[in-house]
Amino acid sequence: MENFAYRLRLINAIAAECPVVYSIDAHHVTAIATDGNPVKPVTAEHILLYPGERMDVVVRASQPAGGYWARVRGYGGACAGLSARAMLLYSGFNYTAMLVDEKKADYSFEMDPSSAIHGHGLESLNEEADYGVETIKSVYLGVDRTNDLKDEPNDFRYMSDAMPKKPFFPAPIALRSDGVVQINGKSFLYPNAPLLLYPKEVRSETICAVGEEDERRDPQCVQVLNAERNDVIELALVNEGFGSNDTYTFHMHGSSVQIVATWQNPARTPLSKADFLKLTNENNVVSKSANPPLKDTIVVPNKGFTIIRMRLSQPGAWMLECRSCSLYSLPTAVVVNVPQTLPKSVLDSLPKCGNYRPPDVLLH
Repeated sequence: MENFAYRLRLINAIAAECPVVYSIDAHHVTAIATDGNPVKPVTAEHILLYPGERMDVVVRASQPAGGYWARVRGYGGACAGLSARAMLLYSGFNYTAMLVDEKKADYSFEMDPSSAIHGHGLESLNEEADYGVETIKSVYLGVDRTNDLKDEPNDFRYMSDAMPKKPFFPAPIALRSDGVVQINGKSFLYPNAPLLLYPKEVRSETICAVGEEDERRDPQCVQVLNAERNDVIELALVNEGFGSNDTYTFHMHGSSVQIVATWQNPARTPLSKADFLKLTNENNVVSKSANPPLKDTIVVPNKGFTIIRMRLSQPGAWMLECRSCSLYSLPTAVVVNVPQTLPKSVLDSLPKCGNYRPPDVLLH
């Protein structure tokens, strides 16, 4: 109805790495939350959403009574030709007129990215950047696509307890002509037992500590970042860009994180770990000193980086995974492990059916 305001909850539910732009003809939208966390209101004509991102927006029916197209269009790369439409109808308007004039509608799309609202650029209402602590543990996570893995001398077959009569089956790592996305040069291996409940049952030879991956020859391992409760950690997700020109979207399970910095190399040249450390040591990284947005979906631009910060207030095994990196390949993830001791009575009460299967056996 005219002059009423409506709250819309938008989500990019596309599984592939496909950002989309949302807009409503002749209307502005005001962002009030990102990934479920409230932000300072910002008004614009376009909303930019990467896979898994959510944004709450308010739309006021302030235009003359009629019908208006709400548009969703793919943005950049292979997604540029994608589009979908819906109708925003004022009370009493006959929508058939829009269908008659549909062929006259202009579906061409040109947009300055800086004019669109994106979650990384918003400000939270009351969160401080430093969590009030002096010590922050910084961790480098280099993300890139590699295609130079050979069958020799490594065995790329994937071990799995889920197949007792056939202990190996071919892994996609040797079959992908365009390579696989890895973190610090490793692909993720789902543990043979639940890491949170039975950490001692996880095969030690499959585990590699984040930052010490070079100590393991295997291309896959259970990448674990060990921490203590109430630690504040800062993860530098660096999309190095030597092997691809893709942007990657990560999801943090279990909690939201602060987006304290996002940067993309204006020269569009690859970014090494040495390059990143030089930028940070020379104070060329502009961080949000106050009110960084809280999100659980993190966009890491190609040949650039995003720095996230989080307080580990709850024990558990929290996965940070690239949702679209491994649709047709091996998983790309790390587990942030905050140990806890569960009472034996709790462990004994859990089902003992013995049919646990690693998730990748079911999903891939």
